[in-house]
This record gives sequence, structure tokens and C-alpha cells, in this order.
Amino acid sequence: MFAVHRATVWRNIRKLEIANLIRTQRTCEGIKIEKIGEWRQDASRVKVVPRKARESNVALKTSLRKKELKKKGGRGNTGNKLNVADVAAGMESDVASRFKGKVTDRTSNVAFQEPAATNTSYYIESYIVPQLVTRARVNPATLVNQQAGTTALKTFDRDEDEFTAVSLANVLTLPARVSTDRVRAAATWIREWIDLPVYLRHLGITVQRENRSGEHPCLCPLHDDTEPSMYANREKGIWYCHACSISGDATEMVRHMYGMRFGDAVRKVLKDIRQLLLKGDTRILLAKPGEVYRAWFDWGKSRGNRSQILHKRETTNVSTGLLKMQRLEQAQKYAFDLCLSHEAQNYLRERGVDANTIRTYGIGWDQKTNSIVFPNRDAVTGDVLGFTYRSIVPTSKKRYCNTPDDSLFQKGAVLFGLYEVMEEAKRSKTLYLVEGGFDAILLRQELRVPAAAMQASHLSVEQTCLIERVVGKDVKIYVVRDNDEAGEQGAELSKKTLQSKGFDYEVLRPKDVFKDIAEQLQTEKQERMRTMDKINHMKDLLEKLPLSVTVQQVNRCLENIEPSVLSADERLTYHLLYRVTEHLEAALYDLSYLNGKVTAQGRLYKNSSGRYAIDEDHYFTCGEIIEILVNEEEDGGYWVRTRIEHNGDDYYAIARPKINLQGTMARVRNL
Repeated sequence: MFAVHRATVWRNIRKLEIANLIRTQRTCEGIKIEKIGEWRQDASRVKVVPRKARESNVALKTSLRKKELKKKGGRGNTGNKLNVADVAAGMESDVASRFKGKVTDRTSNVAFQEPAATNTSYYIESYIVPQLVTRARVNPATLVNQQAGTTALKTFDRDEDEFTAVSLANVLTLPARVSTDRVRAAATWIREWIDLPVYLRHLGITVQRENRSGEHPCLCPLHDDTEPSMYANREKGIWYCHACSISGDATEMVRHMYGMRFGDAVRKVLKDIRQLLLKGDTRILLAKPGEVYRAWFDWGKSRGNRSQILHKRETTNVSTGLLKMQRLEQAQKYAFDLCLSHEAQNYLRERGVDANTIRTYGIGWDQKTNSIVFPNRDAVTGDVLGFTYRSIVPTSKKRYCNTPDDSLFQKGAVLFGLYEVMEEAKRSKTLYLVEGGFDAILLRQELRVPAAAMQASHLSVEQTCLIERVVGKDVKIYVVRDNDEAGEQGAELSKKTLQSKGFDYEVLRPKDVFKDIAEQLQTEKQERMRTMDKINHMKDLLEKLPLSVTVQQVNRCLENIEPSVLSADERLTYHLLYRVTEHLEAALYDLSYLNGKVTAQGRLYKNSSGRYAIDEDHYFTCGEIIEILVNEEEDGGYWVRTRIEHNGDDYYAIARPKINLQGTMARVRNL
């Protein structure tokens, strides 16, 4: 090819392109030429001249020029001009003569001995040259010309088996300057066609045998892992670490281990694959080298054609819908079975969980494993995605277990309890993040604040994106960590994740004597219950006194007395008895008020009509009785019974007129 001057090649290519015999396409590796037209000559007329040893470019062009002048009859322009087909024939003969010997493809492997009669393009350094031969009307597989002075042309079908590991290794490269789409396509090819467990072993990661779930347990290199907490899925080409709550593919593992950028990580993976293939190790591939070779140029977006892709998507959608129905039925069964287990009910009662909270979160019980079940719901739709199991067996080695990751549930991408507190978090612009499910449940139940559980020691990137999408970015995050080393490290990782997303955050911790916030709230609740038992005992004693009958009799007597006919001493007795009855009536009202049940509780916000409300069904107008929580930040606060009034500008509480009602904890009793 390079025995011909470049200008001549371009001129002839342009002529063939004008004649609609070929089509050119610019690529990053040069110009690709494809044959699209039919040649006028027959294959028997193509004369392939063997290339002589050390034949110079000048001698070859001189001989061709002499032949043309001889046909024209001289040097002048009186002869017939060459048409495009003649140029094509001459160029065809020239190209065919230069590929007489062994021809190599772009991977520098010997592909065939003679030119092919098919329409296959081959790369020669930075240019792509098609085989310019005539398409015969007979079977190309039997095309062998026996005429004298010609060379037989055989067809060549590039089967997948003919591509070796070396030829595949030579094409797995990415230029220094390449588009982002192409880098992503290369990452998709890696995820689709590279055996992930094999590559992880190449990186020095300890990978165990495949378990019953079809995954390979691994020791996570991103933290000090002594027991396998990371699992690699060969079929999906992804991995997930339950301790780090981080997932990804081979490229993401390299990016996390070496701190590389995405493009550099893709190039390193390709370099490692080339090294293994050049050594003859094809275990890194999930298919034959030929199939992987073709997928590389198709960018390996899928292992099937478009119809298979669409069918796969439809099947996935259907299976996801069925999976949602199964999870919903399973959650209902768990909730029903909780009524059958007195042991599970006593366990929840000891942990401080009341009946309303159990109904709100749909907490259930698994009879097979004797575990408390927490449903993980979608933060927007409320669909049950998966379950978290907490074993109540004292001898159980593994207390917590989760639904395996699938198309519907990924542990590191959900927040337990976020669906239940989403509206309250939007109104109050606050969200408390804790580690475990019991922490979130008791925090919301006892302190009446919106809380969700990370179900890990730190917040993942996917969970942060979920908060930003569902609650908003203007919410303040309170990270409540545990009192251990893992909680301290997790809080630092959570701070970095929240900083990268631009959230306003604050890290809190329980008292030193408690290991987590759930234990602190549970202990404080038990102390309050013991105190309340004493108070309830005194209330019962007051209720047993016949005060109501006495007050009614005294009032009836006082109403029949005319104060004007009484003496000075009798008037004093009359007024004191009247005051006693007023105090007794107030005491009776207070006793009946305490017996009333709390019907609504939450933080106040202004509704669309400008009134303060707890929810859509409970809003307050002037003169209504309300209980507000004061001094909440200092000593936990205490409830004050008061009334709501309006001063012309805004509503206020009579007992605490300086308190801003917006965001204040309030509740209502049923009298």
C-alpha cells in the first residue's frame, strides 16, 4: 500500500467514491473504506501480478504508465480517456498484487495467505483498505480461476474461532483523547464480558468459592476486613460490600483502590486484561475470544441483538412487578404472624416499642428463623422492597440479616423509615440518621422527630442522593452515631459524603454510659414508666374520693342561699365555700383531662389557610386548648397546657407568648 504515493491513493479513492463504488468513513484510527458497488470486470479478468523483490515505487509507476500510454497510442491526449471503472480495475490489480503474500489484520496476526473475495475491511496502520475484487455470480466458496496468467482468489470467512487471545489483546486500547461516551462504552464492555471474580483475584483480593446465591464472598480491600463482607456476582459483573455500603464493577473497584479518575481506571483495567491475554490466560473472559472481539467493536452494550434487549427489559419489568406483589404479601404475612408469637411481642415490649409504632412500621415476625422483621419501603411509593431480620434467639451468632440484593432491593440504596417520616421531615426541614432500625423507631416514638436508619455504620452516596431527591437539599441532617470505634469512623465517612453533596449536618452521640441511642431511650423510658406508676397511683386515689358528689351537693346548697340576708361571719363562710367548690371543679376537670388520650402529636407548621396545624386533620383556632413542649433543648422539655390566641399579627400560646410556634412540638387530647 505504501509503495504508492499518498496523493495518488487519495485521488483514486476520491474517484471511486464519486462513482459510488466505495464509501469512506473517518475514524480515530484513519479512514475506513467499505465496498458498496459492483465492479464492471469479471473475476477472471483480474490479473494479479506477483510483487517482485525490491521493486521500487518509481519502477512500478513507470511500468504502469508505459502500459497506459501503449493502450492510448502515445503521449498525447488523442486516445480514449480512462473512465472510473478502468481506474478501479488498475487500482484493484495494484492492490491485489501488493497483498500476494501473507496479509495481516490490524492485530498483527497472520490472517490468511491470499486476498479474500468477501467484503471484509482490514486495517493497515492508519488506513483501512478494502479488498477490491469482483463479486462473482457463483458460490464465492468455489471461486477459483484456472485461466493462465491469473491467480486463484479464495473467499475467507472470519470465524470467531480464528481470533486468538493475542489478537484480542492488541485491540483493547483507548487513545489518550477520547470521548466520554466511548469510555463509558468500554466500561460497559468490561462489565459484560470480563469475569469479575477472576479479575478481583488478579488485583490481589481474596475471593472464595461461589455460594448458594451464586455470589463469591470476598475480603473487601477498602477496609480492614477479616470476614468476607463483600460479594461479587459473575453474572451481573458487579460487587457489593455490606460493611462499606459501596457497590460497583471492576472499574469502580480500581477507582476506589488506587484513587484514579474514571477514564484512567478503565485504561488500567484494559491494560491488566491485555497482560493476562498475552500470557495466554483466557479465564478472564466470559466467552470465546472471537465473540468478545466482535463485542469490543460493537461496544458490548449487550450480549444479544436489539429484540433480545427489548425482550429482556420487558421480562425484567414483569418480574419486578411480580416481585413487588410477592414482597407485599410476605410483609402482610409477617405482620399477621406477630400476633401468634408471645415471645416476639414480649421482646418488642422490652425494647420499648408500643403498639402504634408496630402498626405504623408494619413490624412482623418470621416463624422460620424466629426473627423480628422490619419492612424496607420505597421512600416515594411505599412499596415493600425488602426485609431486615433481627433474630431474637439468644444463641444466634448473626443477629441481623437482610434480603439479598436483587433488581428491587439494594441495602446500600434505601433508608429504613424514610417513607414514614418523609412528610414530617419536609415540614420541619430536619432529618435524624441513625445506624439501626430500633434506633430510628424509638427516636421517632419517644422524641417525635423524623428519623431514618442507614442500616450501616455510615451513609452511602446512594442514600445521600435519595435524601436529596425525596426530602430536598435544604434539610438539616443530624447524624446520631454509636459509642464505639465503628460509629466514630462511620461518622467521619458520613461527614465527607454530606459535605460532597452540600448538606448542612451535625453529628450527635448518646451519653457515654449507653452504647447507642436506642439503649438510652429505652432506659429513660423505663425510668419514666416507674415514675408514672407512682403518679398514676396518686391519681387513682383522688379518683376514688367522692369529690364529684360532694361538689354537686355543695353547689346546690349555695345556689339556694341569698347572701344579702347573711351576717358578716356567715358571708365569710359562704364566700370561702364558694372558692373551695371552684377549686374542686378545676381539680375534677384536670383529672378528667389527664384521663383523655392523645389523639395527635407532631411539630406545628402553617397550613395553606395561615393556621398552625399538626397535620391536615388537626389545626388550631383562637381559644382552643393545646399542649406544647417547652425547654426541649435544655433538659428534654416538659409539656404545658395552654390556649391558642391571635394578637393581630400571628397566633401565640397564652402560657408562653414569646415562643415561636413554628416547629414547636405540640399535641392534642380527646376530652
